[in-house]
Order: sequence, then structure tokens, then C-alpha cells
Amino acid sequence: MTDIVLDTFTDTNGTGLASHTPDTAPGGFSWTVWKDGGSDPTYQIQSNKCQPNDSGDGQSRGYNGDTGVSDCTISIEGTCNAVNPLWPEITFRGSAAGTRGWIVVWFAETDTVTLYNPSSTQIDTDSLALDLSDSFRITVTLSGQEITVLAENLTDVTDVTLTATSSAGETDTVHGFGARTAFGSGASDRFDNFLVEIDTFLQGPKRMRNIRRSRVPGPVTVYD
Repeated sequence: MTDIVLDTFTDTNGTGLASHTPDTAPGGFSWTVWKDGGSDPTYQIQSNKCQPNDSGDGQSRGYNGDTGVSDCTISIEGTCNAVNPLWPEITFRGSAAGTRGWIVVWFAETDTVTLYNPSSTQIDTDSLALDLSDSFRITVTLSGQEITVLAENLTDVTDVTLTATSSAGETDTVHGFGARTAFGSGASDRFDNFLVEIDTFLQGPKRMRNIRRSRVPGPVTVYD
């Protein structure tokens, strides 16, 4: 696997995410605000993790950027430490930086993980608890029209998988993360280790399938 974007959120405390440079990223990539409504998020670096401050109006919002790849694996980790648990989100296949595309929302209040398409239509959902002090990881694997979401509660060692088959945004390359909460600032919640990676063998020329096989048998040596 090859890292396209890797952000461990290592930086000086108080650095705004929009001013922060990931560990690895393609030229031209920058963290850009996306939001479904309300005020802009003000995420910042604290203790080498990303602190998702939020106004608490229940709107989805966060940051994304143009990674240059549509078929890839995207993941984000984090921990719920606030008085009320964070509703973490991962976004993918947006058409431009600042546009969210598809979105996965982990509703901690109702213990459900839900996948929505770019038109905000619910595509798949399943139950998975996310409580205070729980650590989590959300991973999305994209291959053509096939979408697979794995949500993991790393503390409880539980997970669910969501799937979809869709051409919506199939070639779009903007991916990111965010949060939704009706509870106000998630000042003690943290995101960590945002990763976009590709399988270099699958992304490159399909050499194994393109090897020319001769239909004419070669010379045969006969030994007495």
C-alpha cells in the first residue's frame, strides 16, 4: 500500500487545521472546510491530535481535501472524551474541496452507523455503540462502484460493515472527515491518524492480466 495522505496531526498546540500541513500529501492538497450548514468548524491541533470544536447545532461539518485518487482506502481514528460523545464522520468522493460527497455518520446518541450518498439519502445503516472514553476507527474502501465501510469500536472490540454499489461520484477524489453533535464543543474529543492509501499493484497497469501468452508452442527438444 502507498500513502497518498497521512496526517498524524503533529503540530504546535493551537494550530488551526486549515493552517496545518499533513505528514504526507500530494501537491496542492490543503485542509478545506466543508459543512452542511451553520457556522464554520474551528478544528485545531492539541497534544498532536485534532480537536473538533463544534457549535452544537447538530449540523455535519469538518475538513477535506483533493487527494487525486478515487479508488482508495480512507480511515480516521479518534477518542470520545467529552461529557457527551462525539458523532464522528468520514466523507469521501466529493467533487471539489469543501464539498462533502458521501458521508458516514456514527450517531453515538442512538448507537448507529449510517451511510449517506451525496444527496443525503440513507443507503445503509447498522447498530454499534460508541460511549464516553471509547476509541474508534472508521475505514472506507472504494473500488469502482463498490463501497465498503468498516466502523470499529476499538475499546469494546466490536464492529459493523456497511456496503453500497453506486456510480455517484465514482471518479471524485475529495476525501476528509468531520463530526456532528448537538451538544456543543467537543473540546476534549480527539481525532487522530487520517489516512488515504492505495494499493499500488491494483492502481498501476494490470500487468498480470496483460501478460501476452503465446498461442504457438515453442521448440521442443527430444532426448533419446
